[in-house]
Amino acid sequence: MGYKVYEAYKGFILDYNDKELIKFMTDEVSKFLKSKKALKLIIDPYIPNVSRDTDANIVEGIDNRWVDEYLKSLGYQYNEDGAQVKWVYCLDIDGKDDKEVFNGFKNNTRNYINKTINKFKLNVRTLTKEQLSEFKQITSDTCDRRSFADKSLKYYENMYDCFGDKVTFKICELNCDMYIEVLEEEIKEYTRKVEELSDSSSNKKKKEEMRKNIENNKKKIEETKKLKEEKGSVLPLSAAMFMLYGDEIVYLFSGSYAEYMSFCGQYRLQWEIIKYAAENGYKRYNFYGIQDVFNPQGKDYGVYEFKKGFGGYVEELLGSFILDI
Repeated sequence: MGYKVYEAYKGFILDYNDKELIKFMTDEVSKFLKSKKALKLIIDPYIPNVSRDTDANIVEGIDNRWVDEYLKSLGYQYNEDGAQVKWVYCLDIDGKDDKEVFNGFKNNTRNYINKTINKFKLNVRTLTKEQLSEFKQITSDTCDRRSFADKSLKYYENMYDCFGDKVTFKICELNCDMYIEVLEEEIKEYTRKVEELSDSSSNKKKKEEMRKNIENNKKKIEETKKLKEEKGSVLPLSAAMFMLYGDEIVYLFSGSYAEYMSFCGQYRLQWEIIKYAAENGYKRYNFYGIQDVFNPQGKDYGVYEFKKGFGGYVEELLGSFILDI
């Protein structure tokens, strides 16, 4: 009937401690939107609701729950179907160098990252606009596998054009030849140690373990050679899109090939951009959306667990609100 819905993504941007200001903004925007034949307005303030720890437990700190009640007193209704994320996972890096940040990760996460650097020798490459089809291939594969709706290649290209140096697309790759070389060097080292150890009973278990490692490495070499023959020398593992804006970097979209998960490409991508954030004065790294926070059996709880490995905290945003105009 000619009416429109207006939405202020992550707005209004103002001081929510100032009730008079919130009321003034609401009244004046309402007047303006009536002249624009607005049916309703949706806002989604970019402020936390209440402070939480890494396990989403409420902790001492920020408490903006009163804002919810105040917005409702002005005529807003809470919107259960808000399009923007309400739960995000963040990492505070303000004033920390990359070593301090790295030491705050969980042991498993640190081990995975070290493996990607020292054993897998993974490479992280920044994509040009002309190379965004490589990013799109990975996200399409991931979205098909997980039943998500992917963005179009045109969307990613538009983001590249619109945001310039405030957006970056990165891809993580395995060089098969370099990986095979590492495995062969390990075999030499294990062989040398086996030969050097005496045949005493105390060394028997050590020798058996090293021989197992040798056989495992030989198996991995054959698997990698087969991959190289089928897919080429350099294998794309994972890709991610990051927004660099204000005092934070936001991890927005990503994907990984399921068959290469064991190479931990996403761990390496995360570490590269977190390290960059720490080295370039950003105050926090935002892993962005998490779901199934309170449901360990939920299909997206694993994503939350992955992000928790980096030692941050859950941020519950205020949420979405509708104002009938």
